[in-house]
Amino acid sequence: KLSVAMFDLDDFKKVNDSHGHVEGDRVLVKSAALIRESLREIDIAARYGGEEFAVVLPETARTGAQLVAERIRQRIEDQFKSRRRDAPRVTISGGVATFPEDAATAEDLLRKSDEGLYRSKAEGKNRITLVGRERRRHSRVSWGYSVTLKANDGERARVRAKNGSAGGLLVSLRRPVTLGSAVS
Repeated sequence: KLSVAMFDLDDFKKVNDSHGHVEGDRVLVKSAALIRESLREIDIAARYGGEEFAVVLPETARTGAQLVAERIRQRIEDQFKSRRRDAPRVTISGGVATFPEDAATAEDLLRKSDEGLYRSKAEGKNRITLVGRERRRHSRVSWGYSVTLKANDGERARVRAKNGSAGGLLVSLRRPVTLGSAVS
C-alpha cells in the first residue's frame, strides 16, 4: 500500500493580503513544520507549490492515511486558533488516495489525491476527502444549482444540488425522503 495526501492552506491569499508576506511566510514555515512533525521517518513531505503540500505515505492503507491527514488538519487548525484579533486564522484542506485501490499509476494517484483536495475546498474547506476509483456507471459533474424537491407526500423543499449525472442527482437534505421522490 502507498497513499498520497495533497493539502492546500485555505484562503492563503487573504493571509498575505491582510497580514503581509512576512506573516504569510511564517504561516508556511509553521505549517510545513506541523506537517513534518505529524509523520513517521519513512514518510515524505514536500511543498508542492505555493501554499500546497504533498505527503507520501509508504506502507499506509487508506484508513491510516485518512487518520494522518486528519491529524495534520487538526494540528494546523489548533495552531492558528488565536484569541488575538490581528492573528491570521489558518485552516487546511486535503485529499487522500491510495495505490493500488484508487489509482493504477503514480500520475493517477497524484490526480486522485488532488481531486480530493478540490472536493474538500468545494464542500466548505477545512476538511479531508478520500477519493477512490469511480465505481459509478455515469460521470458526475459538480453542480451548485438550487432545485425544488417534491416528496411523494406532496411536501416541497428548496435544496442545493451538489452534483449530478445521467444516473441521478446528489442533494443534501435535513430530513429523509422517500426514494424515487420527484425533483422539479
